[in-house]
Amino acid sequence: MGGTMQKSDRIKAEVSLRAIADAAGTVWDLKKSRPAKGDWWGSCPLHGEATASFHVVEPAGTGGVFKCFGCHKGGSVIDFTMEHLGLDFVEAMRRLADDAGISGEISEERQRDLERQRQKAKDKAEREAQRQAETGHRIALQIWRRASTRRRPYTGSAKDVVTSVLPRYLKARGVRLAAIGGIPGTLRIAPMLDHRENGGAVVHSGPAMVAAIGRGKLLGVHRTWITAKGRASHSDGRKIAKQWIGRTGALMGQPCVLTAPSPSVVVGEGIETTLAAYSSLVSAGQVQWSAEAALSRGAITGPSQYAGQLWTPRPGVEEVLILGEGSSKHPAEARQLYEGAAARLRAMGLRVRLTVPHGRWDLDLDFADVALMEILKGVVHGHD
Repeated sequence: MGGTMQKSDRIKAEVSLRAIADAAGTVWDLKKSRPAKGDWWGSCPLHGEATASFHVVEPAGTGGVFKCFGCHKGGSVIDFTMEHLGLDFVEAMRRLADDAGISGEISEERQRDLERQRQKAKDKAEREAQRQAETGHRIALQIWRRASTRRRPYTGSAKDVVTSVLPRYLKARGVRLAAIGGIPGTLRIAPMLDHRENGGAVVHSGPAMVAAIGRGKLLGVHRTWITAKGRASHSDGRKIAKQWIGRTGALMGQPCVLTAPSPSVVVGEGIETTLAAYSSLVSAGQVQWSAEAALSRGAITGPSQYAGQLWTPRPGVEEVLILGEGSSKHPAEARQLYEGAAARLRAMGLRVRLTVPHGRWDLDLDFADVALMEILKGVVHGHD
């Protein structure tokens, strides 16, 4: 047993956790990371969260520790390998040792020294994660408070011309604002907001729809850069990426609440998709529905198995309508994921209906892209 433990310590000391996580698909956030100090933040490959809640501390280039403040997993490179590949301790150690060409033992004194280093790095990671979470939340609050509610009549001023972009954008995305009483209170417009790509230089500045994340308490904000005709784009035609910011590790699974609560709720991935479908239902007389946007497909379907990372309706909800989205490249996978989400909610005792544009999983469409009344006709008339 002593030899096994010594070999495991060599693996922890000599194998780069950052490199292993990189190979597993982590996308590093260079704005939050400090590579020169071995301090790395990125998306977590263990549960599929979109925000950079996965933290690796590895100052020497090896011997790192990780902590995910989304799924709450943490530990050494061996712990990461066990979680990521579904291996037991011995199998994970053997694979890492073989790949790194590690064999033999190290002294007990060296083991103690390595353990002290790991604990020190772990404590530092915890402190830094808390600081990052508080900083993100503070920035989110500033963005939200500075954004316009746009509730007053238009005066024709230059500022009004900019703030009128939001209602025009939503209408262009198929949202029937008149049917739902106007823009939800959880949506605001930032007349001019910078977009930084991968935390670097500003690549776009312009109006952005700012959405509050969280039920009852603002945990963060979701930003969508827009024009009156649709999403804002780069000069090469690529859409400006949507961004989240807020309390790291607490955002995934938390929705943007678009209406007052009711026993029947519509949930979709995007704000525009959900509002378009909801306003169509209300226009057709289906006024019992409320609406929440989950803000990512992963929040609805997983792959996370951690309940805190999955969208779950508030207490009192009895019926859920899931707005699915297909995929021309992977239709079977898309269907399987959404049907798994429906099964998860049914297991909670809820009535669940799942609908997808044109009833087809092989189309790259959402409910804001098509003729909504036709797509939702089966739901409006009571068919699954």
